[in-house]
Amino acid sequence: MNRRIEVILPEGAKDLALYYKKVAEREAFDIAEAEHMLQQDILYDHCVEVGEEDVFSLADIEDGIYQIYLSGDEEYAFVPMLVSMPAWATEDAKELSYEVRVTPKYTKIEQAEPEQITLIETPISQTPKTGDGASGGMFGAFGAISFIIVVIMTCHNRFKCARMTE
Repeated sequence: MNRRIEVILPEGAKDLALYYKKVAEREAFDIAEAEHMLQQDILYDHCVEVGEEDVFSLADIEDGIYQIYLSGDEEYAFVPMLVSMPAWATEDAKELSYEVRVTPKYTKIEQAEPEQITLIETPISQTPKTGDGASGGMFGAFGAISFIIVVIMTCHNRFKCARMTE
């Protein structure tokens, strides 16, 4: 009897690694544990490099529940899955099948294109707009008045010093 799990890979997936581990005996498996089991970090017992084929087979698999995970392709993010060996042939079948076909759930990762940066050329002769142009005359007048006051104070102090030394 041929006992195998066939994993159907997404079209165009490449450089994948398939990890798997037997996590429970089929008869002792509690379905309520499945969600908890998939959320845990697991150390996988086996790792197989997957080539360019669309279907990958794990042959001579013992009865049990296996956790399978695919990784390695930058275009796809895969979700871990639980697979039973054997499995029911169809939903309403009364017999078990030892040739199990599964398709992993995945999300195709869209590669973002780099943003285009547009440079705006500014003429060098253009003066920056700071708002100081309107108050330039006022600053000039303030500077002139300050200069005159300094000159007057200096002359007054010299005259005062000259009178005191006489």
